[in-house]
Amino acid sequence: MADNYFVRLNTSDPSDPTALGNLMAKSANHTDILISRDKEMWGNQGADNDSLTVGGTEIMTPVAASRTKHLSGLFLMDWGPDNAEPLGATNEPDQVTDLTTAIATFNALPFMSGLDLYMPASPAGVISLVLSPRGGDGATQVVNVPNLPSNEIRISVHFRDFVQ
Repeated sequence: MADNYFVRLNTSDPSDPTALGNLMAKSANHTDILISRDKEMWGNQGADNDSLTVGGTEIMTPVAASRTKHLSGLFLMDWGPDNAEPLGATNEPDQVTDLTTAIATFNALPFMSGLDLYMPASPAGVISLVLSPRGGDGATQVVNVPNLPSNEIRISVHFRDFVQ
C-alpha cells in the first residue's frame, strides 16, 4: 500500500465540439459539476443506497443511479425543460431543477448519466457535496466547491471509494 499526493486533472480538448465537456450546458447563471467515483454509485437499492447531496438536494435516486447502470460519472447542470433533447434553440438552460428524468445525452453513455440540477453561479459562494457511501456506517465525505459560472469553468469532483 502506498500513500502519495499525486493529482491527475483530466480535461477534454476545448476545440473538439464532440468532447463531453463541450456538450454540457454553459452560462454565466449556473455551475456545472461532474461527480465521479471508481466504486459504482447506487440509488435504487433501498437501505444499500449511497447518499449524495449537492447543495442540500439528494441526487442518488433510481433515475440517477440504478444498480444496472454501473454509474461512476454523473454530470450535473442546468439542462433545460426537456431532458430527452440535446441543447438547442428550444431546449436552453431554464434555471429550474428537474430530477425526474436523466439527461438522455449523458445517460446514453456507459457508466455515466446526467441530471438537470440548477446550481446558481451567484452570488459568490460554495456548493457543498456530501457523500455517505453504502457500507460506510454513516461516515461522510464532504467537498465544497466554488459556484463558478459554467461558461468559464466546469468543476470535477472525484470521491474516494471508501471513507478514510
